[in-house]
Amino acid sequence: MYNGLLLTPNYGNLFNNYLITFEELGMIIISDLLSEDDLGKLNISRNDCILSDKLTLKHNVYLEKHRAKFYKNIIIWTNRNYFI
Repeated sequence: MYNGLLLTPNYGNLFNNYLITFEELGMIIISDLLSEDDLGKLNISRNDCILSDKLTLKHNVYLEKHRAKFYKNIIIWTNRNYFI
């Protein structure tokens, strides 16, 4: 599967664990599982983005699938915490 995204380790780890993803135009989407303190320690801002002129159709196809898994992950964690 094509992703072609070159992310720094802090972004890459969060991305690979579906704790962040990116909108079609490149704006970051951050899971509510991450606190503001977490974001500060990782030097991640809610205003971060990938430059949209760097995103190709292949990137967006991949990101669409990633976003679906990201939102599914939120539902799973929400349901787990609801029953704990």
